[in-house]
Parts: sequence; structure tokens; C-alpha cells
Amino acid sequence: MTPESAILAALVTRAETLAYTLVYPSVGTNEPSGEYVEFRHIPNINNRKFLSNDAPLDRMGILQLTLCSVPGQYEITYVEKAGGIAATFGRGALPAVDGVTLHIVKSDVAQGFADGQHWRVPVSVYYRTTA
Repeated sequence: MTPESAILAALVTRAETLAYTLVYPSVGTNEPSGEYVEFRHIPNINNRKFLSNDAPLDRMGILQLTLCSVPGQYEITYVEKAGGIAATFGRGALPAVDGVTLHIVKSDVAQGFADGQHWRVPVSVYYRTTA
């Protein structure tokens, strides 16, 4: 398994523990009824720490999870749910996948917005690893 796929596998494994249906835009755009979470992975540029050809790379990125809810409640309701999503990732290490351990740096809950059908609250999970 490549480091890139091991990183994605670790993120998917943790995201699948959420109490929401996950929607992967790469699979299709079928939106389930009710609340769900969109899953998007945004890898950043990898950096070399050492000049050696076989040295591991410093890899970091963002997992963008967006809570999609039916509008009609006070914003605090949605923020509380998004905070629960962020707490699922916590801070610290996720279990290793194929020898790659992800370290969660932080999670941020952004301001929600309406898109017509849903009230969306983005949750950004920042990670870092050396692989």
C-alpha cells in the first residue's frame, strides 16, 4: 500500500465510526435523505526533511467533512453536531495503516451556510505524518 492510500484508509476508517451516512463525491452524487456528511480529502504538498533518496516525506493534509442537515433549527444545534464530528478525530494519533500513523493536529468547525436544500457546516481535520 502506498503512503497516500494508507493515509486515506486511516481517515476513512475513523470517519466510518461517525453516526452519519457518509457521502463520497468520488463515488457519485446520490444524496441520502436526512442528515449526512460529505467526505473530501485535501492532501497538501509533501516535503523532504533530508536529502537522502529513501528518507520519508513529511506529509500533511486536511480531511474536509461537511455536515449536511435539513434547515430549520437554531445554528447552535448544527454547531453542536459538527463539534461532535470534530471530537471523533480528537488530537493525537489514529491507528496505523500499513505502518503509516496519522497525527491529528487540530479540528476546526467553520461557520455554517445554506445552499437551498441543506444547512452545511464544514469541519476541517488537519493531519500530519512522516512516511
